[in-house]
Amino acid sequence: MITEFLWEGQSQDEEVKWFSIDDVLEGCKHRDGTFCVPMEGLETVMKHLGYDQA
Repeated sequence: MITEFLWEGQSQDEEVKWFSIDDVLEGCKHRDGTFCVPMEGLETVMKHLGYDQA
């Protein structure tokens, strides 16, 4: 499991929410509306972090 996280924030001085990359990936795969992340961008980040989708 990867220890890196993605974050969602409305602005720099407001609340920040942290999500595991696994949760973001699942939300994007199922298009449940939780995350608005282009899959190509997410895959690029995952590749850079050395994440294995096995």
